Amino acid sequence: MRNIALILNSDQPRSGVFADYPHGNSLGIPMYALASTELSAFCCIVITNYADQRELLRCRVQLQRYLQQGGKLVFNGHVVYPFLDELQPYKATHETGLAGLQVYNLNAHPIFTDIENSELTYRKGVAGFYGRGFNPPPAGAQVLTELGSQARLPLDWLYTYPGGGQLLAQLVDPDIAKPNAPPTASNCVANLPMSFLFCFPTPVHNQLG
Repeated sequence: MRNIALILNSDQPRSGVFADYPHGNSLGIPMYALASTELSAFCCIVITNYADQRELLRCRVQLQRYLQQGGKLVFNGHVVYPFLDELQPYKATHETGLAGLQVYNLNAHPIFTDIENSELTYRKGVAGFYGRGFNPPPAGAQVLTELGSQARLPLDWLYTYPGGGQLLAQLVDPDIAKPNAPPTASNCVANLPMSFLFCFPTPVHNQLG
């Protein structure tokens, strides 16, 4: 079983937070219960833009250890308080106009397969929803998408730890309230963290502890 966790901005746990997740349980962990949670029970943890980053900072050692020992973490949002060694504060783009809001898919990871640049750039014909800045990646990170026709800022990126853990950093929050499905061109943009889970190339072994 490959259980996954979503850190909730609430004080009540929930089950089945990712509908139709087929590989195990998907559990919602209250934000302020994170510090007392045994993270080795989960193959992946998803943190949204609504998380209390000061509380995440308090859990820094716990989260760092989880990643260093092979866990996977998806962070959606602007970094304000760097709660991992690999994170730096969010920076806004200085490229103006529509050109500065263009998003470019580098096709560097299966979660972005068959997704057009326009699907990332526009939402109902309006640009800027996907990103207006970036979380600077650490050295060695794999950049998945870029922002700006001239600036080409690192928007989404993936960092792999020596022990096999992975940190996926994105700016957008997916619509996690809706049922998720394996990645396709029509649903992948709305469900990127779930797509990340479906694209694990091999089962996650019980190597944490």
